[in-house]
This record gives sequence, C-alpha cells and structure tokens, in this order.
Amino acid sequence: MWAVNGEVTGKPGRGLQIDAQGGRNLIVTYFGYREDGSSMFLQASGPRQDDGTFTAELVEFQGGKALGAPVRDGQVRKVVGSISIAFYTATTASVTLPGEAPARMTRFQYEDHTARFNREGRYAISYALSTFGSLIPATVTFKLENGNFYMSRYNSELDTCEYRGLYEPAGRGIQAQGFVNCKQATSSSSDWFWTEEMEVDEQGSYRAVIWRNIFNPSVEYHYGLCQAAGVFLTPNRCTKP
Repeated sequence: MWAVNGEVTGKPGRGLQIDAQGGRNLIVTYFGYREDGSSMFLQASGPRQDDGTFTAELVEFQGGKALGAPVRDGQVRKVVGSISIAFYTATTASVTLPGEAPARMTRFQYEDHTARFNREGRYAISYALSTFGSLIPATVTFKLENGNFYMSRYNSELDTCEYRGLYEPAGRGIQAQGFVNCKQATSSSSDWFWTEEMEVDEQGSYRAVIWRNIFNPSVEYHYGLCQAAGVFLTPNRCTKP
C-alpha cells in the first residue's frame, strides 16, 4: 500500500496498491474519488523497466458482482489515462497520475517496525563491502529512539564501527543517515552514511544496504539473524517483540 507524501492525515484518502511478481510484472490498483465524492478504483498492469520505471493505462471497470448479488463479470468502462511510476528504492517512488503533476510517494507504514530493532539481543551477520566483495562475520546491535539512530558493528577488537544519526520509518523498515566512525588495527575513519533499505522481519532476519562517503561511494551489504542476548551463531532467534 502506497500513499502520496503529504496526503497521509490519518483520515480516509486515496492511494495505490502495488503487487509485483517475478520481480518485473506489476499490477497497480488506484483507489480514490470522483468529483461528486463517490469512490472509484482503477487498475493498470504491465512490466517494470530495467531503469525502475513503469508506465501503463489506467482502466475503469463497471458491471461486476455486487455484495450479496449473483456473480457477473465486470466490463471495461473507459481508459482514464496513463500512470507513470519511477521507483527510487523499495519504499520510495514518484507517481504521475492523469491530469496531475509528478508527486513523491512512499510505501504506507501502519505498524511500528522499529520495535524489532530494539529487542533484547544482537544480530549475528555476514556482511560484504563493495570494495572487497567477500563475506565477513560480525555482530550488530541497535538502539532506535525518538528519531535517533545508533548501530554498532563489531567484527573483532581490531575492527569496530559505530553509526549515529537520524532515522524515519520507511516501508518494512527504516531509512537512516548520519556519520559512521570505524576503528581498525592501525587506523580510524569517519564517513557520512545513509541507508534507504534497512529492515528486520517478523522472524528476526535482518538485512541492510548501507552507503558510505558521498564523494567516493562504497556500499555495505548486511544479512543476519537476531540472536538472544549472550548467544552467538546458534539456531536460536529472538522472539520478542
């Protein structure tokens, strides 16, 4: 479920339902209102292009089955116009609807996913740096509170990083930005970091794509599991919240 930025007020409104299958084909359902205030829905379908864009005709239907009524097939009423979507990340995009200017939209979040980051435990992970490519074992811990973001990545006594900044909810997880300070055996470094894809799912699986250094970008790929406090690299996963 996606909503146009600035239109999320906690009251009934309009939005989009987007279903992607096979990583390419999309069905987009628009739900909104006519000028007289009556509700309407439109649908579009087609492939998403390699550059992350999607364009298709929005179609209005009529004559289908009503609640409690006999089954009958719906029919195309008219083609309303075309819809174009440019996806930036898994949770952010720009949409152009018929008769409207392009508008930023975000995957709607109705659950507090940040609680999953703050559960008692740590995440045993493997991570890869774009500059090296090989997987490295490590652990990470989080603290998210009042928009403030903290994460520690520990590989060994000779390799630790601390990420501090701000975060906001985004789709199934969060997006965050700030500064990362790392200490290695013979050196230390400080970089700007940002992530638009960081999430912990219901089973305690963690993943993130973290970008570092605006002028000479590198990227970290994190994959791991939440482990109960005091437990490292076992099948046991954190279960709360």
